[in-house]
Amino acid sequence: ANRAAGAGYENQSNYPSSRLDFYNIPNIHVMRDSHKSLSGLLLNPTAHPTGDVGFSKQVEDSQWLSHLRLVLKSSWEVAQHLLRSVAVFVHCSHGWDRTAQVCSLAELMLDPFYRTMRGFRSLVEK
Repeated sequence: ANRAAGAGYENQSNYPSSRLDFYNIPNIHVMRDSHKSLSGLLLNPTAHPTGDVGFSKQVEDSQWLSHLRLVLKSSWEVAQHLLRSVAVFVHCSHGWDRTAQVCSLAELMLDPFYRTMRGFRSLVEK
């Protein structure tokens, strides 16, 4: 269905010397629901009456940290390839949320300019 709509992933035969990696970062809807779950937990301290163990379980159940780990891992790998002068082509199934997240974080990791207010602003404007 994604391919028929122009989404999906690139045909590797178009890039014969490339390697195709999937990082299984959830789509924006899953990420939004996960963030909403975590936010609800953090903004309502009485929602976890069972103490630290219950709170930790609810944080884990939100899957936010797992999603964050996938985005950071992908960004780290992109940055590491670029540091070794290996070209990288980042493409997520729809190309409008995860692509920007991964590339922006890789740029933050690689270039101190993007860690300044001016640099971060220019990154957000991209």
